[in-house]
Amino acid sequence: ASPGFPRRAMRRSRLLFLVAPFTFLAVRQHSLTRLGCPSIPFAVMQNSGQGRGYGSGKGKGKVRGGQSKGRGHQADLSDRFTVMAGGQPPSVFQHAGAVYVSDSVADCVVRIKDGVRDIVAGGNGKGRRSNQLNRPWRLFVDDLGVYVIDRNNDRVQLWRHGSKDGETVAGGHGTGHGLHQLDQPVSVFVDKGIVFVVDRANHRVMQWSPGASEGITVAGGEGFGSGAHQFACPASVVLYRGRLLVSDEGNNRVHMWSPGATSGVT
Repeated sequence: ASPGFPRRAMRRSRLLFLVAPFTFLAVRQHSLTRLGCPSIPFAVMQNSGQGRGYGSGKGKGKVRGGQSKGRGHQADLSDRFTVMAGGQPPSVFQHAGAVYVSDSVADCVVRIKDGVRDIVAGGNGKGRRSNQLNRPWRLFVDDLGVYVIDRNNDRVQLWRHGSKDGETVAGGHGTGHGLHQLDQPVSVFVDKGIVFVVDRANHRVMQWSPGASEGITVAGGEGFGSGAHQFACPASVVLYRGRLLVSDEGNNRVHMWSPGATSGVT
């Protein structure tokens, strides 16, 4: 076991590394010692420096009072949720003492703090207006606001804290493979206002700068495949020490991409 990481936790982490290596990389950094094991490398824990997020893999697990049963993750929660991919909620994110939960059935994002629930994004029916969402998915929360993968609208929406409307920070131009489009976005990570999006059906990771009308491909984008320059349905992304770590679900691997690289390293 490494210093500061309990031997028992390391045994669990080795299992996670074999089944879901991307989860291992994210979780080990935060030294969480009690974890469920998802069935595919689809679950991630994101960290914005002040917050952390939990995304569900296949199957379901109940998160209850900080404990996880089934295939969920332990979380410091004061409420109860059912975590289920394709159901509700697909993402839980902790930031500044609050827990944010995306509800893909009610098409909203709920914040829970001190036992109080507030809708902070969506909640105005299913749709594509600025105050609506359609199947919200992964979340990222920072001091600016809540970034939501608005999956069926093929966009990423930023809901600034206290705002009643979201603003599109990536995609939003219909389903497609153009640089201004997304197709089944599933994961978002934000660093200093720069938005990184996993564009699943286009097998790429896109980077969108603030105010940009289109993104740039920073990883993949060379079609479905197992080459070092390709992905097969990527699932999640985090930025770690300046490099992108991408969960390449169809290839059962974690791919690391350095800035400006044309291929990744497993």
